[in-house]
Amino acid sequence: MPSEIPALTGSGAALVLLMKLLSKPVREVGELLTDYVRGWRLANLERIAQKLDTKLRERQLPPEIKPLPTGIGLVLVDAASREEDDDLQSLWANLLANHTDPNAGVDLDKDILDVLHQMTSIDARLLIYLQTHSADIHTALAGGFDTPRLARDLRVEPPRIARSINNLWRLGCLVQEQAGPQRLDGMGLRVVGPTADDNVSYGLSPLGEALLRAVRP
Repeated sequence: MPSEIPALTGSGAALVLLMKLLSKPVREVGELLTDYVRGWRLANLERIAQKLDTKLRERQLPPEIKPLPTGIGLVLVDAASREEDDDLQSLWANLLANHTDPNAGVDLDKDILDVLHQMTSIDARLLIYLQTHSADIHTALAGGFDTPRLARDLRVEPPRIARSINNLWRLGCLVQEQAGPQRLDGMGLRVVGPTADDNVSYGLSPLGEALLRAVRP
């Protein structure tokens, strides 16, 4: 019914994705897209929907997306539709494919969606690198995954690696595994970070591990 949903011209994949994800009829989804997801956001959803279709075909799964509760579904639509980066769009598609795949064992929640929404593609690459390489960062004095090595391996400038570590810490994806700078917070001393001190290393937090499970290819 193109007369009722004029914003959907050329965006059939996004429409189908939203219908399945939110368990809403075509008219309601059309109104949502017309009023809420416009222009480039609709184009972003279109690319994610196409990537998702490819991933479901590769896994030989039927193209039936497991619906989400309306609240979580709307959070996902809002976050995913704002993502222009191709690599991160692939992670959103992986997330939906794993949510749909009964063998993946992935249950989506708002924590996962919120973290993915705030990550950059370099954050994602760094998190995957850390998981692949024993999930540790050490400073140069510790002889481990210091910033220069991470920058070389990921082909990213060192200052960008430092910002990524800070962002992943802020998002709760990293934990400090050794003593670092401390302060009194009323309950005793606790570690605050991140820091580059030579007695500090980082590992993936439970949230970081859960995120990578949710977006694995």
